[in-house]
Amino acid sequence: MPKTTPPLATDVAIRPGLTEQTTAILRAILSATDYGVLLTDLDHQSMACNRRFGEIFGLSIEEVVSLEPEVVRQKLYPRLEDPDRWRDQLMEIYADPHLEFEDELTLLGPPNVVMRRYTGPVTDDSGALIGRIWTFLDITRLKQQQRIQQTLYEVSTLFDPSPASTYESVLQKLADFYGGATAAITLRDGKQVTFKAVVNAPEWAAGVRGLPLEEAYCQRVLKTNEPCLIQDVEQDAEFKFFKTVGLGWTRYLGAPVRDSKGKPIGTLCILDARSDWLLNAEDQRFISLMAMRVSAEIERERIVEERISEQQNALQFRERQLTVSRRVLQAMNDGFRLIGSRVSDDFWRQSQLRALRGVLGIQACAFLQQTETGIWEGCLLAKEDPKAKPLLLPADPAIAALMDRLQDSPSLSIDWDAPALTEVAQALGTGHTGVLRLHSVHNTPQAMLVLGVNSISSLNEPFAWAHLEALAEQVGICWQARALQTRLEQTDLELQETQQQLVQREKLAVVGTLAASIAHDIRNIASSLSLSLSMNDYDPQFALQEARAQLDRFNLLVHRLLSYARPRLMASEEVDLTALMQKVLTLTAASIRVGRVTLETDCQPDLPPVKGDPHQLEHLFVNMVLNAVQAMTAEGGVLKARISALEGKVIVEIEDNGSGIPPEKMATLFEPFHSKRSGGFGLGLFSCKRIVESHGGDIEVDSHPGKGTTVIVRLPVAARVSKGRKRGDKS
Repeated sequence: MPKTTPPLATDVAIRPGLTEQTTAILRAILSATDYGVLLTDLDHQSMACNRRFGEIFGLSIEEVVSLEPEVVRQKLYPRLEDPDRWRDQLMEIYADPHLEFEDELTLLGPPNVVMRRYTGPVTDDSGALIGRIWTFLDITRLKQQQRIQQTLYEVSTLFDPSPASTYESVLQKLADFYGGATAAITLRDGKQVTFKAVVNAPEWAAGVRGLPLEEAYCQRVLKTNEPCLIQDVEQDAEFKFFKTVGLGWTRYLGAPVRDSKGKPIGTLCILDARSDWLLNAEDQRFISLMAMRVSAEIERERIVEERISEQQNALQFRERQLTVSRRVLQAMNDGFRLIGSRVSDDFWRQSQLRALRGVLGIQACAFLQQTETGIWEGCLLAKEDPKAKPLLLPADPAIAALMDRLQDSPSLSIDWDAPALTEVAQALGTGHTGVLRLHSVHNTPQAMLVLGVNSISSLNEPFAWAHLEALAEQVGICWQARALQTRLEQTDLELQETQQQLVQREKLAVVGTLAASIAHDIRNIASSLSLSLSMNDYDPQFALQEARAQLDRFNLLVHRLLSYARPRLMASEEVDLTALMQKVLTLTAASIRVGRVTLETDCQPDLPPVKGDPHQLEHLFVNMVLNAVQAMTAEGGVLKARISALEGKVIVEIEDNGSGIPPEKMATLFEPFHSKRSGGFGLGLFSCKRIVESHGGDIEVDSHPGKGTTVIVRLPVAARVSKGRKRGDKS
C-alpha cells in the first residue's frame, strides 16, 4: 500500500495498487478543486474520487472506491429525480468510450441541488484509453439567480388594465417559484391584517379573511419596514406559540408592501412547512423586488379606485343636479302650462305654490300681489299642509320699503327673515323665510314670492341660485302673462262689442245704399212708364211696347239683385253658352240702346256645352254686359261679346272701349263694397267671381286706362262632351 499523509487521506481516496507518485498527484489535484471528481476505469470501477464528490452525493468516498459499481449506484438512486433515465444515460455513455458528455443533474433535497455534470475519456501517454473522468459542479445558486432574473423579467412585463389581475399574477409566480408555497398579499387595517389576495391557501385557511395583527408573522415586517425570513417558526421565541405553527406554517418569508411615501401598508409573503429548505439573503432581496411590483399595483389600484370614486361621486353629484334641474323644469312647465288657461286667480296661485314646494329645499311658500287699494292679497301653502290658504296683508310702509329695497337690486335678490313679514313667516312654519320681488311691467301690480326653507346656505350655492333665478323669472312671467291675459280678454270683449256695433252700422249703411239705389231705379222705371202711358193713351199698341220695355228694365234689376243674394242650391245641367248669351243680349238690348252702345258678337260655331246652373250663368253674363255698358262714356261706345273653346274650356269675353280701370283699383276689384262708380255699391264683380268659382272656372280682368276693359271667363266643358272631342281629335 502506498504511503499517504493523513490530511490527504481524508480528502482523496485512491485505489490500492497505484504508484506512489501517481497517487500523490491525484491527491493534490482532487483536493484543490471545488468540483466533485470521480475517475473510473474501463470496467466502470471507481478508481478515485474527492471529498466534494462524497458531499454532493452524500456518500462515503472510501465506499465509492471500494464497492462494486452497481452497489454505489444503488446508493445514488434515492437522490435522483429520474433514476431510470439516469441509468439509461449512463449506459449510453459507457457504450462509447470516446464520448464527451455534459448535462445538468438535479439531486433531490431538501433543498434540491442542481449539478453540472461532465464526463470524458482518459488516455495514457500513448493515447490508449485507460478510464473515464466525471466532474460535478454545484450550480444551484447560479440556477437560482437565473430563475430569479427570469421571474423578475416576467413580472416586469406583466400588465393588465386591472391592477388586481397584475398583482395576482405576481403572487402566483412567487408561489410557483417556491414550489407551491402559500403566497399572500396582506394589508394592515387598524389592529387587523386582512388577506387581499392568497394563492395555494390550505383548506383550513379557505374561509379566513384576516388575522389580528398580534397573531400574524407580518407584524415583524410592518414594524421594521424590512424583509423578514423566519426559517423555522418553532425555533423563534416570538412566534413559536402561534396557532399557525401547529397548522403547518413553520417557514415565513415576507417583504413590506409600501405606499407612495414608503410607509409599510402590508406585506408580500410566502408560508409553508419547508423549514428544512434553507432560504438566504438572496431570497429576501428577491421577495423585496416582487413586493415593489405589488406595491406599484396596489398604488395603481388605489389611484384607479380614487378616480373611479371621484367619477362616481361626480356622476352622482351631476345626477343629483339633473334631478334638481328636472324638478325645477317640471315646476316651470306646470306654471307655464297655466298660461292662457281660463282658471280663477285662486286656482292659479295655488297651482304655482304646489309646483314650487319641494323644489330646491323649498318647504313652504306664499304668493302676494298688491291691489289698487294698497293691500296685499294672495294665498299661502304652509309646511306639510296639503291645502293652500288665503292670505291678506294690510298696506304697510315697512312692506313698501322692503319692496323698494328689492327693486333697487340689479338682479334677483332675497331678503331673509324680514321683520315686515313676521306674520307670513309664522304661518309658513319653517326655519327661515325669504322674500323675492317679482319683475313687473308697466301698469301691472307689484307681486312678491315668499319662500320657506330650513337652510339658507343651500339656496346660496351657485347651482341652486341659478335655478332659483329661473323659477322666480318663470313665476314673474306667468303672473305678468296672466295679468296681460286678463287685460286682453277685457279689451277683446270691448273690441267685440265695438265690432258688432260697426258691423250693424255697416249692414244698415249697405242696406240703406242698396235700398236707395233700388228705389231710384224703380222710381225712374215707374216715372218713364207713367209718362209713356199718359202721353200715348190714344195709341194702345205703342203704350204696350213702352210698358214691355220698362218691364224689361225691371227684369234686369231683378237679375242684378238675385246675383247679389246668397247662392241657392246650384243646379247641374248642360248649358249652351251661345244660346244663353243671345238671351242675355236680348234682355239687355234696351240698356245697350239707351247707352248708345254698338254691339259686336263673335261666337265660334259648334261650341261644346258647359255644366252648370243656367240661372246663375244668366245673372253672371247680365252683370258683365251691364258693367261694360256702364263703363262707356255718354257718347256711347262699342261692346264686343266673344265666345270660343280652347283646351277643354269655353271662354267668354266681354270687351268695352270705356275709360278703363285705374291700376290702384285692380287689387280690390273683386272685393265687396269697392266700386269705381260714384253711385255703385261694389257687388257686381264680387258676385261674378263667386258664380264663376262655384262652376269650377276662373275670371280675369284685363284693363287699360283710356282704352277699355276686357272681362274673360273660362268655364270647363261638360265631362261627356270633353271626352268625345278628345276621341275625335285622335281620329
